[in-house]
Amino acid sequence: MQQIKVRHIECYIEERLEQDIGLRTLQNGMAALRTVLR
Repeated sequence: MQQIKVRHIECYIEERLEQDIGLRTLQNGMAALRTVLR
């Protein structure tokens, strides 16, 4: 987990947006990711 950088998160967000998901779906995914990374 220590090796996850901001650019990894940014790439993940870009990839999810390219999949044409809803904004709320992306927000839910990011909330779950924050929980896992704690």
